[in-house]
This record gives sequence, structure tokens and C-alpha cells, in this order.
Amino acid sequence: FPTIPIIVPGVTILILVGATGLIFAKETLDQRIKSPADVKMLPKVELLGVIPDVNEDPSGRDRIEGVVKELPDGLMAEAFRQMRSEVLSRMDRRGYKTLMLVGAQADCGVSALTNNLAVSLMHNRRKVLVLDANMRRPSQHILFGTPQAPGLTDVLRDQVSLDKVIVNGQEPGLAVLPAGQNGLIWPETFEGQGFRDLLTKLQNQFDVVLVDAPPALIASESQLLTKAVDAVVVVVRAMGEKRGMVGRLLGQLGGQRADVLGVVLNRAQTSAGGYFRESYQAFYQYRDDQDAQRPQAVAAT
Repeated sequence: FPTIPIIVPGVTILILVGATGLIFAKETLDQRIKSPADVKMLPKVELLGVIPDVNEDPSGRDRIEGVVKELPDGLMAEAFRQMRSEVLSRMDRRGYKTLMLVGAQADCGVSALTNNLAVSLMHNRRKVLVLDANMRRPSQHILFGTPQAPGLTDVLRDQVSLDKVIVNGQEPGLAVLPAGQNGLIWPETFEGQGFRDLLTKLQNQFDVVLVDAPPALIASESQLLTKAVDAVVVVVRAMGEKRGMVGRLLGQLGGQRADVLGVVLNRAQTSAGGYFRESYQAFYQYRDDQDAQRPQAVAAT
């Protein structure tokens, strides 16, 4: 003793068993939502789309803001196109026109997703308005390149008429109603008749009204907004939220007037899904092959 032919295999097996046990325990205890499979573990939740982390895009894009407008044939725009199809299929079937996008906490990417989805809807020939209801951290005026005020708060305080604050975007069929001056209305205003009347007027003018809402577990406005809008999409940041937190958020938003359509997984990473990188590369390879064949087809005709 020690007997080498026995000790070496025995130690190897113990190491493998121990490592496997540690990995299994880590995965079991790690409740973060990392991939579409994690979303599907939530009870009675539909996955409406997966938006990849911008760093995963082989095109070299370094920010998600404005990506659908600037790269309409790119990977990110395709991800929003697929998300748009899932959302519209549910909204059109049920006759919904107002949709709120909301996350659990800050930095889920709600504002950027709202803006990109609006452009994608416009490409689908929908007349779209983005309503910035995030009074604590408004950003749609920055994304659209418009003044923050006058806006929503000024309309709700009867200081200016609605038609004076709607700003048309550079693209036809796309408009924004900015937040307006900060801190001038109480959150309870969103469950008042004045806000409901405003939404009714907007629904008469636009095919889809997208509402950019503040984080639901931080600000009370989002839960109040669910009493006025038709539908809700919950944005979950991959590697950022745990299943229990998202489940609690879905429970808070459910039972109101608004119909919770499902979840969009934002900033999905290769390490979270494993297959994402190959899928992204295949997308660009397929697109480039099509672009290369198109001149030949034109010449043949």
C-alpha cells in the first residue's frame, strides 16, 4: 500500500463525482434567469422573445439604442422582428391597442426595448406612439432626440393640449409623447379618469400605444398603469433577475385590467444559452449568402 492501479482510478472517480456534485448544486441553487429554459420554468408564463446581448452580435455593434433603425437587416433587428410578431399576434387577436413594457428593477433595458419595438412596429406599417410614463428616469425624449417638456405631465395638469405635445419622429407613422417636467404629478394620477381619457384619445389616433414604465418593484406607478392599459410585457434581464423575483412581479401585475402577455428575455449571452453564438453566425452567413446571390439573379433576368 498504496496500490497505484487501485488508488489512481479511485481518486479520479472521487474527483469526478465531487466536481459533478458541486456543479449540480451550483446550478440548483442559482435561481438567476439565464436562458429561455429558465423562463419556461416559471409557471404559466409565455416567452415572447429573446433579445441577445449586443456584445454577442458578430456585426460589432456596441449599443442597443436605435439598432432597429440603424441596422434594419441585422441580427438585433431580426430579434425584435420575432418579438414583434409574437406580441402582435396576441394583441390583434384580442383587440388590444395599449401595451406597457416594464421590468422588475432598473437597468432591465425597458426604454431601449420600447423604442426599438416601436420602430419595428412602424416597419410593420403600424402607426405607433411611444408614451414615456417613467417620470423618475425619463429617456424617450433622449432616444427620439426631442425636448423632455412639454409632455405627459403638462397635459395631465391641463397646462397644454395633447396635440401640442405629441412629437412626430423622423420616420412617418412613429411619434412620441415625452414625459414632461419631472415631479409634477402624483403616481395616483395614472389611475384617474384624466389619464384614461388621454389613452382613449391616443387609441383613436394610433394603431399601437407603447408605454415605457418605471421598474415595478421600485416604483408604484407601474402597478397603477396596469389598471389603464390593455396589455403588459415583462422585460427580464438575463443573469440579472431571479425566478422568485420575476414570479413575484408577475403576481403583482396579474389580476388587474391589463393582460400580462408574457416575458421578453433581454441581453441573453452565449454562456447562458450555449447555442446563441452559432445561431448568430449562421444568421449572418445566411444573409451574406443571399446578398451575394442577388446580383447574379438580377443579371440573369
